[in-house]
Amino acid sequence: MSDLITLTGNVATTPRIINTAAGVTITSFRLACNSRRYDKGQQRFIDEPTNFYTISTYRNFAENVGRSVHKGDRLVVTGKLKLKEWTSGEKAGVNVEVDAVALGHDMFWGQSHFLPRSLKGGDQYENTSPEINTGGSSNPSDLDMSDYSPSDFAPRIGESGPDGDGLGVESGGWPEVATLPVGEEQTTPF
Repeated sequence: MSDLITLTGNVATTPRIINTAAGVTITSFRLACNSRRYDKGQQRFIDEPTNFYTISTYRNFAENVGRSVHKGDRLVVTGKLKLKEWTSGEKAGVNVEVDAVALGHDMFWGQSHFLPRSLKGGDQYENTSPEINTGGSSNPSDLDMSDYSPSDFAPRIGESGPDGDGLGVESGGWPEVATLPVGEEQTTPF
């Protein structure tokens, strides 16, 4: 029996992509997960210690992760938890590993563009975004994004968002953050 765990955190290392002798692709990286709690006595938020997890993906999933995930990205990962004890001389410890079954960018902290893999198999990707110049290629690594900035893909302050809610985004640095008018509560449509 395996335990499923869901983590949110930042990619702490550059993803490592390897191909085994059996032809299986494996992509792995370290995920740093930290949290904060409010300390009533000090009347401020306190950072909790950071936990590090080794995240592994396999086969086609590993190929997609290798192309999509970069050091510093904020992710949500669900996977099978594995604890592996180790010893090295007089030192001993436990590695905490997660074999991911689902993984994606954390949309609370930024934006992403999904490029679905073709049902035909192979290395072909469907171009579902005509506003992006692919130069005729179906490989996501070949996308020419030089003419675009992050602000090209988000509404400005006062413009309607994609769901027509009237909420724009605060301009400035990347990632752009959705804002609510002062004094209004956020309502979730789902």
